[in-house]
Amino acid sequence: MSNPLNLFMFHPLLFFSAIFFIVVVVSLIQGRITRRFSTPVYRDDDPTSFWNYIALYAILGTVSLFFTLKNWTTDLDPPEYSHYIATAHPQQSLEAILQSASSIHSNGGIAYGQTTWYVNWHFQWSQEKYGNACWISSIYATLSSRIVLPKLVNATSAQQEKFNLFYEALRLHQLAHYELGKSAALEIERQISDLPKMQNCRVLETTANALGEKIVKDYQTKGQAYDLSSTFLQSQHAMLE
Repeated sequence: MSNPLNLFMFHPLLFFSAIFFIVVVVSLIQGRITRRFSTPVYRDDDPTSFWNYIALYAILGTVSLFFTLKNWTTDLDPPEYSHYIATAHPQQSLEAILQSASSIHSNGGIAYGQTTWYVNWHFQWSQEKYGNACWISSIYATLSSRIVLPKLVNATSAQQEKFNLFYEALRLHQLAHYELGKSAALEIERQISDLPKMQNCRVLETTANALGEKIVKDYQTKGQAYDLSSTFLQSQHAMLE
Protein backbone atom coordinates (compact mmCIF):
# COMPACT_ATOMS: atom_id res chain seq x y z
CA MET A 1 0.00 0.00 0.00
CA SER A 2 1.19 3.55 0.33
CA ASN A 3 2.59 5.86 2.90
CA PRO A 4 3.85 9.44 2.52
CA LEU A 5 7.48 8.39 2.78
CA ASN A 6 10.37 10.74 2.39
CA LEU A 7 10.87 10.95 -1.39
CA PHE A 8 14.65 11.01 -1.10
CA MET A 9 14.54 7.63 0.62
CA PHE A 10 12.53 5.77 -1.97
CA HIS A 11 13.71 7.30 -5.23
CA PRO A 12 17.46 6.82 -5.89
CA LEU A 13 17.53 9.10 -8.96
CA LEU A 14 16.24 12.01 -6.91
CA PHE A 15 18.75 11.27 -4.16
CA PHE A 16 21.73 11.23 -6.53
CA SER A 17 20.52 14.36 -8.32
CA ALA A 18 20.54 16.19 -5.00
CA ILE A 19 23.98 14.82 -4.09
CA PHE A 20 25.35 15.88 -7.49
CA PHE A 21 24.00 19.40 -7.00
CA ILE A 22 25.53 19.68 -3.51
CA VAL A 23 28.92 18.34 -4.64
CA VAL A 24 29.10 20.82 -7.52
CA VAL A 25 28.27 23.79 -5.31
CA VAL A 26 30.72 22.73 -2.59
CA SER A 27 33.45 22.23 -5.20
CA LEU A 28 32.87 25.72 -6.57
CA ILE A 29 33.03 27.27 -3.11
CA GLN A 30 36.19 25.35 -2.29
CA GLY A 31 37.75 26.44 -5.56
CA ARG A 32 36.84 30.05 -4.87
CA ILE A 33 38.45 29.94 -1.43
CA THR A 34 41.59 28.41 -2.90
CA ARG A 35 41.83 31.12 -5.55
CA ARG A 36 41.30 33.86 -2.99
CA PHE A 37 44.24 32.83 -0.82
CA SER A 38 46.64 31.93 -3.60
CA THR A 39 48.26 33.69 -6.50
CA PRO A 40 45.81 33.87 -9.41
CA VAL A 41 46.75 31.77 -12.38
CA TYR A 42 44.94 34.02 -14.86
CA ARG A 43 45.20 37.78 -14.94
CA ASP A 44 41.61 38.15 -16.08
CA ASP A 45 40.19 36.10 -13.19
CA ASP A 46 36.85 37.85 -12.74
CA PRO A 47 35.40 37.66 -9.18
CA THR A 48 31.88 37.84 -10.57
CA SER A 49 32.41 34.66 -12.58
CA PHE A 50 32.27 32.63 -9.39
CA TRP A 51 28.74 33.82 -8.64
CA ASN A 52 27.78 33.31 -12.27
CA TYR A 53 28.81 29.66 -11.94
CA ILE A 54 26.83 29.35 -8.70
CA ALA A 55 23.73 30.76 -10.40
CA LEU A 56 24.21 28.47 -13.41
CA TYR A 57 24.55 25.29 -11.38
CA ALA A 58 21.71 26.33 -9.08
CA ILE A 59 19.45 26.57 -12.14
CA LEU A 60 20.70 23.25 -13.54
CA GLY A 61 20.27 21.55 -10.18
CA THR A 62 16.75 22.89 -9.77
CA VAL A 63 15.74 21.79 -13.27
CA SER A 64 17.26 18.35 -12.66
CA LEU A 65 15.36 17.89 -9.41
CA PHE A 66 12.14 19.15 -10.98
CA PHE A 67 12.23 16.69 -13.86
CA THR A 68 13.26 13.88 -11.53
CA LEU A 69 10.17 14.56 -9.46
CA LYS A 70 7.77 14.99 -12.34
CA ASN A 71 8.97 12.76 -15.15
CA TRP A 72 10.61 9.61 -13.89
CA THR A 73 9.55 6.36 -15.51
CA THR A 74 8.60 3.38 -13.43
CA ASP A 75 11.14 0.59 -13.60
CA LEU A 76 9.07 -2.57 -13.17
CA ASP A 77 10.97 -5.74 -12.38
CA PRO A 78 10.62 -8.75 -14.70
CA PRO A 79 9.02 -11.88 -13.22
CA GLU A 80 10.98 -14.42 -11.24
CA TYR A 81 10.74 -18.02 -12.44
CA SER A 82 10.54 -21.25 -10.48
CA HIS A 83 9.84 -24.82 -11.56
CA TYR A 84 8.32 -27.97 -10.17
CA ILE A 85 9.61 -31.37 -11.29
CA ALA A 86 7.46 -33.63 -13.44
CA THR A 87 8.95 -37.11 -13.80
CA ALA A 88 8.01 -38.74 -17.10
CA HIS A 89 7.06 -42.38 -17.66
CA PRO A 90 7.16 -43.79 -21.19
CA GLN A 91 3.63 -45.24 -21.06
CA GLN A 92 1.96 -42.11 -19.65
CA SER A 93 0.62 -39.10 -21.49
CA LEU A 94 2.08 -35.71 -20.67
CA GLU A 95 -1.29 -34.72 -19.20
CA ALA A 96 -1.21 -37.58 -16.72
CA ILE A 97 2.41 -36.79 -15.82
CA LEU A 98 1.66 -33.12 -15.15
CA GLN A 99 -1.57 -33.92 -13.31
CA SER A 100 0.44 -36.08 -10.93
CA ALA A 101 3.27 -33.57 -10.49
CA SER A 102 1.47 -30.24 -10.16
CA SER A 103 0.22 -28.92 -6.83
CA ILE A 104 -1.25 -25.76 -8.38
CA HIS A 105 -5.02 -25.46 -8.06
CA SER A 106 -7.15 -23.07 -10.08
CA ASN A 107 -10.91 -22.87 -10.79
CA GLY A 108 -11.55 -26.12 -8.96
CA GLY A 109 -8.95 -28.11 -10.88
CA ILE A 110 -5.23 -28.64 -11.29
CA ALA A 111 -3.28 -26.06 -13.29
CA TYR A 112 0.14 -26.61 -14.84
CA GLY A 113 1.44 -23.06 -14.47
CA GLN A 114 0.81 -20.07 -12.26
CA THR A 115 1.58 -16.37 -12.16
CA THR A 116 1.30 -14.31 -9.00
CA TRP A 117 1.88 -10.57 -8.90
CA TYR A 118 1.72 -7.87 -6.26
CA VAL A 119 1.65 -4.12 -6.77
CA ASN A 120 2.77 -1.64 -4.13
CA TRP A 121 2.49 2.10 -4.52
CA HIS A 122 4.12 5.01 -2.72
CA PHE A 123 3.12 8.62 -3.04
CA GLN A 124 4.05 12.03 -1.72
CA TRP A 125 1.61 14.89 -1.26
CA SER A 126 1.92 18.64 -1.07
CA GLN A 127 -0.19 21.00 0.97
CA GLU A 128 -1.05 24.67 0.64
CA LYS A 129 1.06 26.90 2.85
CA TYR A 130 -2.00 28.63 4.19
CA GLY A 131 -4.93 26.24 4.20
CA ASN A 132 -5.69 22.52 4.21
CA ALA A 133 -5.95 21.75 0.49
CA CYS A 134 -3.76 18.78 -0.42
CA TRP A 135 -2.73 17.14 -3.71
CA ILE A 136 -0.52 14.32 -5.01
CA SER A 137 2.92 15.67 -5.90
CA SER A 138 4.62 12.38 -6.83
CA ILE A 139 3.89 8.66 -7.02
CA TYR A 140 5.54 5.47 -8.17
CA ALA A 141 4.48 1.83 -8.14
CA THR A 142 6.50 -1.37 -7.87
CA LEU A 143 5.62 -4.81 -9.18
CA SER A 144 6.81 -8.14 -7.82
CA SER A 145 5.79 -11.32 -9.64
CA ARG A 146 6.59 -15.01 -9.88
CA ILE A 147 5.86 -17.51 -12.64
CA VAL A 148 5.77 -21.23 -11.81
CA LEU A 149 6.24 -23.71 -14.67
CA PRO A 150 6.88 -27.47 -14.97
CA LYS A 151 10.26 -29.05 -15.65
CA LEU A 152 10.10 -32.44 -17.33
CA VAL A 153 12.72 -35.09 -16.46
CA ASN A 154 13.30 -38.69 -17.58
CA ALA A 155 11.35 -38.11 -20.80
CA THR A 156 11.63 -39.90 -24.11
CA SER A 157 12.61 -37.81 -27.11
CA ALA A 158 9.01 -37.81 -28.35
CA GLN A 159 7.69 -36.72 -24.95
CA GLN A 160 10.33 -34.01 -24.66
CA GLU A 161 9.58 -32.64 -28.11
CA LYS A 162 5.85 -32.40 -27.40
CA PHE A 163 6.51 -30.96 -23.94
CA ASN A 164 8.78 -28.24 -25.34
CA LEU A 165 5.96 -26.97 -27.55
CA PHE A 166 3.51 -27.05 -24.67
CA TYR A 167 5.98 -25.39 -22.30
CA GLU A 168 6.47 -22.41 -24.63
CA ALA A 169 2.72 -21.94 -25.03
CA LEU A 170 2.28 -22.17 -21.26
CA ARG A 171 5.08 -19.68 -20.65
CA LEU A 172 3.53 -17.14 -23.03
CA HIS A 173 0.16 -17.61 -21.35
CA GLN A 174 1.68 -16.88 -17.94
CA LEU A 175 3.54 -13.85 -19.29
CA ALA A 176 0.17 -12.44 -20.35
CA HIS A 177 -0.85 -12.56 -16.68
CA TYR A 178 2.37 -10.74 -15.76
CA GLU A 179 1.51 -8.04 -18.30
CA LEU A 180 -1.83 -7.53 -16.54
CA GLY A 181 0.05 -6.90 -13.30
CA LYS A 182 2.33 -4.48 -15.12
CA SER A 183 -0.66 -2.64 -16.56
CA ALA A 184 -2.19 -2.44 -13.08
CA ALA A 185 0.94 -0.77 -11.70
CA LEU A 186 1.03 1.80 -14.49
CA GLU A 187 -2.70 2.46 -14.19
CA ILE A 188 -2.34 3.07 -10.46
CA GLU A 189 0.37 5.64 -11.12
CA ARG A 190 -1.72 7.38 -13.76
CA GLN A 191 -5.00 7.53 -11.87
CA ILE A 192 -3.55 8.50 -8.48
CA SER A 193 -1.39 11.22 -10.03
CA ASP A 194 -4.56 12.60 -11.70
CA LEU A 195 -6.50 12.91 -8.44
CA PRO A 196 -7.75 16.46 -7.87
CA LYS A 197 -6.95 18.64 -4.88
CA MET A 198 -8.80 17.54 -1.76
CA GLN A 199 -9.83 19.26 1.43
CA ASN A 200 -7.11 17.66 3.55
CA CYS A 201 -4.30 15.13 3.28
CA ARG A 202 -6.04 12.40 5.23
CA VAL A 203 -8.94 12.36 2.77
CA LEU A 204 -6.45 12.37 -0.11
CA GLU A 205 -4.50 9.42 1.30
CA THR A 206 -7.64 7.38 1.93
CA THR A 207 -8.96 8.12 -1.55
CA ALA A 208 -5.63 7.27 -3.25
CA ASN A 209 -5.26 3.94 -1.42
CA ALA A 210 -8.87 2.95 -2.13
CA LEU A 211 -8.32 3.76 -5.80
CA GLY A 212 -5.14 1.65 -5.92
CA GLU A 213 -6.88 -1.32 -4.30
CA LYS A 214 -9.80 -1.03 -6.74
CA ILE A 215 -7.44 -1.05 -9.73
CA VAL A 216 -5.67 -4.15 -8.41
CA LYS A 217 -8.99 -5.98 -8.01
CA ASP A 218 -10.09 -4.92 -11.48
CA TYR A 219 -6.94 -6.39 -13.04
CA GLN A 220 -7.21 -9.57 -11.00
CA THR A 221 -10.72 -9.95 -12.41
CA LYS A 222 -9.34 -9.39 -15.90
CA GLY A 223 -6.84 -12.20 -15.25
CA GLN A 224 -9.63 -14.59 -14.28
CA ALA A 225 -11.61 -13.63 -17.36
CA TYR A 226 -8.52 -14.15 -19.52
CA ASP A 227 -8.15 -17.71 -18.22
CA LEU A 228 -11.79 -18.52 -18.95
CA SER A 229 -11.58 -17.17 -22.49
CA SER A 230 -8.06 -18.32 -23.34
CA THR A 231 -7.82 -20.55 -26.40
CA PHE A 232 -4.63 -21.99 -24.92
CA LEU A 233 -6.45 -23.38 -21.88
CA GLN A 234 -9.17 -24.79 -24.11
CA SER A 235 -6.63 -26.58 -26.31
CA GLN A 236 -4.10 -27.78 -23.76
CA HIS A 237 -5.80 -31.18 -23.33
CA ALA A 238 -5.17 -31.92 -27.01
CA MET A 239 -1.61 -30.62 -26.73
CA LEU A 240 -0.81 -33.02 -23.89
CA GLU A 241 -2.36 -36.25 -25.20
